[in-house]
Amino acid sequence: MVKASCSVKADRTEGVYLFEIASLDDQVAVSASNGSWGLYDKENLRQVLTIESAHANVSSIKPSKDNKGVFTCGTEGDLKFWDIRTECKNPANTWHVSSPILSLAVANHGNFIATGSELYQNEAPIYLWDIRNTSPVRSWNDSHNDDVTTMEFLPKSKELLLSASTDGLINITDVTKDENAGGDADEEAVLHVINHGASLHIATFLSRNRILAVSHMESYAFYKLKRETDSWKSKAVTTFDDLRPKLDCSYVIGTVATDDKRKHMLAYSTFDNPTVRFANIDRKTGVLNPTSSVQLDRMSGEICRDVVYDKAHHVYFTASEDGFLQAFSS
Repeated sequence: MVKASCSVKADRTEGVYLFEIASLDDQVAVSASNGSWGLYDKENLRQVLTIESAHANVSSIKPSKDNKGVFTCGTEGDLKFWDIRTECKNPANTWHVSSPILSLAVANHGNFIATGSELYQNEAPIYLWDIRNTSPVRSWNDSHNDDVTTMEFLPKSKELLLSASTDGLINITDVTKDENAGGDADEEAVLHVINHGASLHIATFLSRNRILAVSHMESYAFYKLKRETDSWKSKAVTTFDDLRPKLDCSYVIGTVATDDKRKHMLAYSTFDNPTVRFANIDRKTGVLNPTSSVQLDRMSGEICRDVVYDKAHHVYFTASEDGFLQAFSS
């Protein structure tokens, strides 16, 4: 059992809880439910800065590809970039769309950012941004028919985007497909669709041909992808209708990196015990193997919203609904 080496109450206001952690080189950025985000030193969780009222509601926060800043988005439709080398009194860039933004993905290569929207006026569009431009360079309005909850680019790619939604679909989209090129833009751009069958909470690439998915009802699937000449195929190689009895947990938090870039773990916890526990994920089959080698003994009794692992410093960070940010040295 690993006890917290540092803890900080990110906001003293009663009822403010933490959403998401973005890990940078020497700091972590954390979003809060009051529309703010804060930056904290990784070594001691000293607060470096706090940005009040960054959004009406910060729906996602992600590091820039060079770790020199963070991107945030909100339900008012704003996408913002904050340069942490400055005092961040104002965002370095702001972009806007009419639909509420729920999710965000930053490509590791090139200048692309993707945002996914809440269902708004019968559409849940995905927008592709080039950070050098002021308006989206592409959009896909019909690839999902409900809230787009999570997104990410395929590792080492700036062209393939994974998106998942409360409609139960996981889409792989070629973001180079221009909607003005003729034909049905959404149909041509969306290369493959996986129907998970339930509203999606987590969907992530674990390798170029493996996708892990967990629904809001904790149903689990591990999909194997196969790319053929002009089509894609997928197969669920491991599934669980409900992970809670399998892992003896109340809820799944998310996937967590390890010191070995080829290995990942799934983090989970219970309502009556604040300890965060982990299961090793078999890279090929998706089989989950609970491990006792790492368990995080949180002081927080509230739900843990996010866990990240910093391989450079060998530290886990957790963010919880009681507003506590905690660090655990492994």
